[in-house]
Amino acid sequence: MLIGKACRVGGRVRSCVVKALARLFTSSSSMAKSKFEYVRNFETDDTCLRNCYIVVRLDGRNFHKFAEQHKFTKPNDNRALGLMTQSARSVMGELEDIVIAYGQSDEFSFVFKRTSTLFKRRASKLMTHVASQFSSSYVFYWKEFFGEQPLLYPPGFDGRVVLYPSNRNLRDYLSWRQADCHINNLYNTVFWTLVQKGGLTTAQAEDRLKRFSMEFRSGDWAGHDRVLIWWSSIQTFIDLAVWHGALSCWKNQSSELGNIQQEGSKFSSRRTLYVV
Repeated sequence: MLIGKACRVGGRVRSCVVKALARLFTSSSSMAKSKFEYVRNFETDDTCLRNCYIVVRLDGRNFHKFAEQHKFTKPNDNRALGLMTQSARSVMGELEDIVIAYGQSDEFSFVFKRTSTLFKRRASKLMTHVASQFSSSYVFYWKEFFGEQPLLYPPGFDGRVVLYPSNRNLRDYLSWRQADCHINNLYNTVFWTLVQKGGLTTAQAEDRLKRFSMEFRSGDWAGHDRVLIWWSSIQTFIDLAVWHGALSCWKNQSSELGNIQQEGSKFSSRRTLYVV
């Protein structure tokens, strides 16, 4: 519907519609301060505390089903692990304030430097940007790792934000994720070896593992490039490559982030893939 009317100016008929529409779509301070602006008061302040490391951790949503439907190799699929790492690289390339990223299975943790002011340190902004960049990269690079195998449906990743005030807290967080990776990988490798090479059903393998106690020191991976587990019942050695048994870890350019094992030292200025 047109707004305005015909006007006679200097003996000529001109339209006032353009002027009226211009006023309608022109931004002004008076229009920005509308009566509806009060709804902003319902927003919560989620600014992250200053001088803390901001960790955004992503987890794949229902990835057990996703892995089954896309026929991932058991217990570890190099294509899937490579795709996760490539997606993490994409996130780090987009967000320069990320100083280190650690990944295992269907999860990845991204550590933002203490002094970061990205998105005004708003947790919701940081988490959603990391999650959306990672998810879109996972889809974008799918063919690079899986070739002609189709992506049946888009994957989903949920995220959370946790703050760590000290280098020791951050080191312990990363050690916790590494211990979790080590334990899960030991279990999964033995489980699927019993099924694939030992001829057991999944139920039998699970029962066998419940009655078998594996004791080891978590976090004792430094300086070792192999982990060997002896499984006496099938008389074989399971050789775990470090890619599966430890972690995939990216670190970004140098910042104030100290070495997680020794206070005061700095990371190097290169971005390098570390598998330690």
